[in-house]
Amino acid sequence: MTDLVVLAAAPAWPQDIPEAVLSWERELSGKVINLDVSSDGQCVAVTTTTGIALLRTNNELVWERPFLNQWMAASINTPVERRPVAVAPRCRWVAVAGASNYRYVWLFGVHGQARAHIATPGTPEALAISHRGDVLAIGTAAGHLLFVNPRGVVQRDVTLSDRLPVLDIFDRLQCSPDDVLLLTTWAGGTTALFTRQGEPIWTRQLMYWMTTEVSYE
Repeated sequence: MTDLVVLAAAPAWPQDIPEAVLSWERELSGKVINLDVSSDGQCVAVTTTTGIALLRTNNELVWERPFLNQWMAASINTPVERRPVAVAPRCRWVAVAGASNYRYVWLFGVHGQARAHIATPGTPEALAISHRGDVLAIGTAAGHLLFVNPRGVVQRDVTLSDRLPVLDIFDRLQCSPDDVLLLTTWAGGTTALFTRQGEPIWTRQLMYWMTTEVSYE
């Protein structure tokens, strides 16, 4: 058994560094592997060694379920890799990515039901759900950027090598407030900004020790 601990702090910057205060903790059915907080700050999706859980940030358990099958369990239950997970605003749906031996992204609905699964060209390395909750972006190790709707239908599959120099493994996908996508690849230090159509706006090559700061204006 393990505890998921959520911390809350009153903002006091820049005068003082906020002190982390324990807000609540909850016992789940396995060791925590990874988690994601929704863009509206209302929900937390958690992958554990035994399954997937969705909670509200007020400590309400929305649902908790085991993995669908042994392949999914073996793929996500890899603490070293920390397979990506993403949750839509208002806890409407959750996306969970498999590893190199299980190249799928699964979507789960508001009650934890398996809604769809997407076979990906390459290992899914990063996930991001738009602020409106209408698009899931998937970045893969084969250099693909997929745009998927909440029903699991792939709307666009962009091959990045057709638009950019060869990139390294995805580290992060992040949506801007107006849902323009930010792509960061940690291994090679490349940062790129894309439109929702998958067209690059700009790219930057950063050194590994530099911090990425982006203005969306």
